[in-house]
Amino acid sequence: SSEATKEAFRKKLRSGEMDDKDIELQLNDTRSPLQGMDIPGGNVGVLNLSEMLGKLGPQRTKSVKTTVREAWPPLIAEEGDKLLDEESLIQEAVRLAEAQRVAEQQRQADAQAQAQRQQETQRQAQAARQAEEARQQALAQQQAQQQAQQAQAARQAEQAAEAQRVAALNSGKRKALVIGNDLYRNVPKLDNARSDARAMGQSLQSLGFKVTVALDLTERGMKETLRNFKSTVQGGDEVVVFYAGHGVQLGASNYLLPVDIAGQDEAQVRDEAIQMQRILDDMQEQRTGFMLMIVDACRDNPFKVAGRSIGGRGLAPTSAATGQMVIFSAGAGQQALDRLGPTDKEPNGLFTRLFLREMQKPGQPVDRVLRSVRSEVARLARSVGHEQTPALYDQSLGDFFLKP
Repeated sequence: SSEATKEAFRKKLRSGEMDDKDIELQLNDTRSPLQGMDIPGGNVGVLNLSEMLGKLGPQRTKSVKTTVREAWPPLIAEEGDKLLDEESLIQEAVRLAEAQRVAEQQRQADAQAQAQRQQETQRQAQAARQAEEARQQALAQQQAQQQAQQAQAARQAEQAAEAQRVAALNSGKRKALVIGNDLYRNVPKLDNARSDARAMGQSLQSLGFKVTVALDLTERGMKETLRNFKSTVQGGDEVVVFYAGHGVQLGASNYLLPVDIAGQDEAQVRDEAIQMQRILDDMQEQRTGFMLMIVDACRDNPFKVAGRSIGGRGLAPTSAATGQMVIFSAGAGQQALDRLGPTDKEPNGLFTRLFLREMQKPGQPVDRVLRSVRSEVARLARSVGHEQTPALYDQSLGDFFLKP
């Protein structure tokens, strides 16, 4: 039909011209499919079940014959239900959309919070790394500073030691007397005393000492040499006296033997030999600042070998005055070794060769040098089944350095 026909029909409906006209309507059938069934439990149960089943499956319709006037109420009611259902759907859709929006906002908020937590974790980790790097850098700088300070202190110590060494070398206050007796005429000759004396003289000279070396001295030569040396020593001098040769103990005293010693009896030895204590006393009279006496004379009693019973083996303990040190190549009753065995070709005796090595170590106080010598001599002597421990008598004051 045309639009004009539809409009004319609408006018007749509005004017009521068609109110009594019969029509047939298709309306929703709201009756329950269980209506009229006898279900145990009463009508309430039937009604509730009917309502429930009425909402299931496709909507059923029914044909109703009526007039136009009477058709208006059911049509309006049915359309109102439709409008109510649409409103509910719209409200449900709005509710779902709002719930979805809220959920999305929550998801975004959770994601943002997670991202912030990750950023904070990364920031803390980076801060921790930076703090550790800073700590390591500070530690490295501190270690570098400490090393620099230690190096500077070492340089200053070296410079001070060198200045002390140069001052000692230039002061003329270091004096040494070195005696080596090998070629004895009336008692057994020795092999190493002169070579020991020469090596000791050279070593002391390299350390700034003004050295007097005398070899194979007779009684007259020894006494004259000692007198001349004493006359050169002045107050405050640093003095070293080295003796290698035969020595003998008579009573509580020790005697150093010149090469022409006859030694027919003990009284003659006392007259012809040099009492070691005399040398110590002479240096004390001269008021030396420091005095070291090194005695490598602890060998077998030469008079026993010659068939004479004079003295005992080794040297007796001695007494050093204040400011003096005395070291013997072996202890009381011990024999000093010249060799460690038949294959030992060293030109110097065991004690002297070790002393020569230790005395050249810079910055070592002399007492430490002597103790190192004693330890090494004892160790090497034991390695060949021999007992030899150098005896040390120390009354020195302060530190003295052979090699500053």
